[in-house]
This record gives sequence, C-alpha cells and structure tokens, in this order.
Amino acid sequence: MNEREIKRMVESLRNEIEKRKKRINSLLAEIRIHKREAERIRTNRDKAVKEFKELIEKRREINAEIRNISERISRLRNERNSLLNRKKSMLEKIRSLKVERDCLNRKARGSYDHLMNILRNKVDEICNIEMPLEKEIKMFDRILDIRERIITAVKADKKHDEISNIYQEIKEINEKISKINKEMQFNSEEIKILRNNISEFNRKIDDKKREADEFHRKLLEKYDIINPIKGEIDEIKGEIDEIRERLDPLNEKLREIKRKRDDEKNRMMAMKIREKLKKSKRISIYDLRLLIEKEMLK
Repeated sequence: MNEREIKRMVESLRNEIEKRKKRINSLLAEIRIHKREAERIRTNRDKAVKEFKELIEKRREINAEIRNISERISRLRNERNSLLNRKKSMLEKIRSLKVERDCLNRKARGSYDHLMNILRNKVDEICNIEMPLEKEIKMFDRILDIRERIITAVKADKKHDEISNIYQEIKEINEKISKINKEMQFNSEEIKILRNNISEFNRKIDDKKREADEFHRKLLEKYDIINPIKGEIDEIKGEIDEIRERLDPLNEKLREIKRKRDDEKNRMMAMKIREKLKKSKRISIYDLRLLIEKEMLK
C-alpha cells in the first residue's frame, strides 16, 4: 500500500471517528435534555415524598391526641361510675333510714312540736289543777308516755335530717355527674372531629403517595431512556477505540514514509553541501550540522 492509499485510508478512518464523535455529542445533548427533565421530576418527587411524610407525622399527632382524649374519657367514665356507685349506696341508705324514720314516726304518733305542746299542757295541768290522786297518776303516766314519744320523735327527726343531708350529697353528686357527662360529650365530639380529620388526612396521604409514586415512575422511565443512550455512547466509544487501533499503524507508516523521505531529502542536501564545501570551503553552521548528522563531513 503506497503513501496515497495510506492517506486515503487514514482520512477515511478519521472521518469515521469524527462522524462517531458528532453522534456522541448529539447523544450527550439528548441526555442533557432528559437529565434536566429527570431533575425536575426528581425535585417534584422529593417534594411529594416530603409532604407525604409531613402528612403521616400530622396524622400520628392526631392519633396521639385521640388516644389522650380517649384516656381522659376513660378516667371520666371511671369517676362517673364511682359517683354512680356512691349514689346507689346512698339511695339504699336513704331507703333504710326512711324505714327507720317511718317506724319511729309511727311510734311517736306526732311531730316533736306537737308533742311538746301536749307535754307542756299536761305539765301545766298537773301542776296547776287540783285533781284526784288516781287521775294525777294517770296524768303522770300520760306525761311519761308523751316524753317517750318525744324522744322517739327526736330520733325520727334526726333520721329525717340524716336523709336530707344524704339527699343534699346526692344532689351534689348529680351535679358532678352532669358536669362529667357534659365533659365526656364535649370530648366525644372532639374525638369525632379528629377522626373526621384523620379520614381527610388518609385521603390526602393516599393522594400524595400516588403523586409521589407517579413522579417516581416517570423518573424511572427517564432512566430507561437515558441508560440505553449511555450504552450506545459506550458502544460508539468502543468503535472509536477500534478505529484508532486500526489508525495507529497507518499513522506510524505515514510517519515512517515521511522520515524516509526527509532522510533522503537531507541526504541529497548533504551531498550538495559537501560538494559546495569541496569547492568553496565555506558553508553555514546549519549546513555543517547537517553534514555531521549524516556523517558526511569526511
């Protein structure tokens, strides 16, 4: 293969390399476009993931608040049950006291005030009115009987006062129970609102997850586009390496041809210089160096 043929071959291979480099540049430009789009998609995906996590955290906080309120309701329910049990016990106590009071009232057969009036009248009568001894004895027995009835009436009144006090306590318990019921109702309504919020958060979480998944799917699609392009670039680079492997020996041949041509040219020039030296004995320093290099100074 002569020099011209080698040069044609070298030029052809270089054109092949340039053509492939242009293809690589075109593919790199295409990758840059896809990467910019992928970066935009990744940014949107990361934003959606962040918002998804924030919604999850807010839902967790709401669930924690629901648990706290539920525990509060449970404590209130226990407190109310305790009050109801106490009220039940008091009502049973009242029924027992009423039985005792009614029994005492039946024995007293009259109120304390009424019996005291009778007693005062009987005492006045026995003290101020002359009467036979037999009647006086009966009167005295009557006074003693009234006295016992008064004592019984006092006991009945004490039972009644005790019943009234218990009723007052029951009233206070009822007020506490009413207050607890209102508080439980308020907390139950609050839980209802929070659970509605949970439902809304669940919907938002599902929507945000779908959004994040969709962005992630699109990002993977971009990678599916970019990766084959990168693979094509690697293949082209491999082809360029193969062409360069073929080109290197040809370039070396051209360099060898040029060296031989230059050597021949320098040899011919050196011969002319040597002839000139023989004739005129005068040459330039550059000519002298050429003769030395070609070992033609003799």
